Amino acid sequence: MHELSYAQYHPPALNPDYDTPCMDALNRLKWDHGITETAFGMDYAIRCNDRELMDEIIRRGRLMSRPSRATTVDRVFSIIKGGRKGSRRYYNLLYCNHALAARSFKLEDVLARLDDLVRLSIAELSRDMVFLHAGAVEWKDRVILLPGQSFSGKSTLVSELIGAGATYYSDEYALVDQDGWVSPHDKPLQIRNSTGENQLVELPGFTKEVPGRKRLPVSLVVSTRYRQGAKWKPRRLTTGQGVLTLFESAFAARHSPDTVLTYLHNLLLGAEAIRSPRDEARSVVLKILNRAERVPA
Repeated sequence: MHELSYAQYHPPALNPDYDTPCMDALNRLKWDHGITETAFGMDYAIRCNDRELMDEIIRRGRLMSRPSRATTVDRVFSIIKGGRKGSRRYYNLLYCNHALAARSFKLEDVLARLDDLVRLSIAELSRDMVFLHAGAVEWKDRVILLPGQSFSGKSTLVSELIGAGATYYSDEYALVDQDGWVSPHDKPLQIRNSTGENQLVELPGFTKEVPGRKRLPVSLVVSTRYRQGAKWKPRRLTTGQGVLTLFESAFAARHSPDTVLTYLHNLLLGAEAIRSPRDEARSVVLKILNRAERVPA
């Protein structure tokens, strides 16, 4: 729960590293309602011009976040509620710092974009974890990591691995700590349907706190992409090649490259990294699981 009432809210200052003169004009607008939150060492503020809208923002919540009393933040998200005023119709607007990030007559579109930007900002600016764009499952007390960009088929492969008995950790963000161990990301698995839309997959017993879902070391990094008719011929990567493969999937690569490289090197100290295109996910699942079991602990 947010302890600060609306009357007590004072917008925090933006981190000077991200501040621009353009923020001054936005700051001069009237912002009666807001919250400040933190996640993995990254602080951010959300402010708006409507009490009911702020109630909705708080009700929706954001994964991984909790209230913060920070006086300086890394991101300021500003929402101007539109709607009809007389005969005129106004857009709902979302700003990320000074930049316009969304504009729509549908408030839900703007709120969905806010959720996406908060998650992305946490992934990019976290001071406690390195976030990888990767799927992850637990198998025999170690993690199998599946780095890959959108439309590479990693969510489908994660789903098939779960069907074979693995435990779900992530299909979007893999959270790596300074020891190179991976923690679960509490966002339900989603797979695109035939129209390209994300469809929630109901996993048996999925909750935010599943017994046994804890930080674990990695056994196997699998760099793969779906290609119809492809033969599964995995090639083992050197540690350097494995680090570079994961670096391409690291959200903080541009902001904190040295930290990212250190965390990824630690991740691969006891893991094997392989690369191969694949055909249908179910055709390679057992081969991946068997390979993971052969990696020395």
